[in-house]
Amino acid sequence: MKKGQLITYKQTNLATLHIQNELYSVGLWNEDSRLQEVTVYHCALPVFSIPDADGFFFHGESLLYKLLGYEIGHIYIPKFVISNLFNQNRGSLRAIIRHEYGHAFAHYHPELIIDNIDFEQVFGGHYFEGTSSNMPSSSYVSDYAKTMPMEDFAETFRVYLMYKGICPIGFSKDLKRKWRFIEKAINKIS
Repeated sequence: MKKGQLITYKQTNLATLHIQNELYSVGLWNEDSRLQEVTVYHCALPVFSIPDADGFFFHGESLLYKLLGYEIGHIYIPKFVISNLFNQNRGSLRAIIRHEYGHAFAHYHPELIIDNIDFEQVFGGHYFEGTSSNMPSSSYVSDYAKTMPMEDFAETFRVYLMYKGICPIGFSKDLKRKWRFIEKAINKIS
């Protein structure tokens, strides 16, 4: 994305198609994965509760968000991020969509991610836990992954898709464990 540029509907669609091809290449674009049920919507603004969101996925029900037209189980990519004002520098749109598909994977397969005791051991806490784990910095693929287990999972999932499931050389022991956890979850449904 160019610095200062708003995201267009066309850019959202093209990036989404690219990511769906990546999902297919790792065995997640099929009826068993349920990710084909996810629609990626282009919207004007992020929801007011997360004004700095580059993209977002709804796990739970909110009457207000439902009235505003947002639905559970879908990804939303805002054209304009309020907190960025005139500096709409969000980085890669593909990275954002990969990340949000990570949340979608967790949502549609809670038994593999959200309600999984192994998840807590590998990612340092329950999926929805609001604090970061005490792992060393080398255990995360990004600074954002350090914020809470659900973001750690989504960020690791993002990198997993980007590398098409091939673990990069030089990953720490903890990152390799996270990688194997995602690989194992994918293998259970593909």
